[in-house]
Amino acid sequence: MPSADIVRHRAELKKLVGRLGATRRGRFGANRKSARTPSTPTGNGQLQEPQISFNGPQWFCIMVQPNSHRQVENALAAIGYRVFLPKLKRWVSHARVKKAVERPLLGRYMFVEVDYPRQSFGPLMAARGVEAIISSAGTPWPMPRAEVEDLLHRYMAGEFDEVARVPIPVGARVAIVEGEFENWLATVTANEKGGKLALKLLGRNVRVDHVLRHSVRPALGFDLARDEPVPKSH
Repeated sequence: MPSADIVRHRAELKKLVGRLGATRRGRFGANRKSARTPSTPTGNGQLQEPQISFNGPQWFCIMVQPNSHRQVENALAAIGYRVFLPKLKRWVSHARVKKAVERPLLGRYMFVEVDYPRQSFGPLMAARGVEAIISSAGTPWPMPRAEVEDLLHRYMAGEFDEVARVPIPVGARVAIVEGEFENWLATVTANEKGGKLALKLLGRNVRVDHVLRHSVRPALGFDLARDEPVPKSH
């Protein structure tokens, strides 16, 4: 009988994926032909390298430490692993300002593709921020590839990008991508006729009118960390 930890982690992952809606191929993880069952995540000290070769690259599910998603994603990509970290993008309001934010769709879970034995699991588990990998009897457990790819295609198609599906609202923080104030951050103060926007530059008492919508994009967290640009000269 599976332990309480095994049941808890398996149920948590399925619940998180279930919030996204059933995949077109059925319930996530329900169509595996193997008799193996995913078990509790396995930490660095317990991991066993598989004694068999998988049929080509396979997706595996890892758990990361809290707020370590980007660190893990960058670290694994830098050493050659393909990483899939599905995120939800949406507008969030705070103090009358709307910001586009990205949040992990699956909590502390993310997917990593491993082409074993060409790639081993040791460097993956040694990466800073990686807490555990979903495994069976200490051996990494492959996720259903068709269903992970299905989720990936839905993500790439923008299904979880709520920002792109709605007009830029008044109060939105945006980055200007062309024109005299290219690279400046601004706040949308009004929607004008003809699909244009009125903006106020961030940190400056400067109003810019009649800005085309394609000249701005939602500002994300990394935009706020950079230095202010210098306006272009005429």
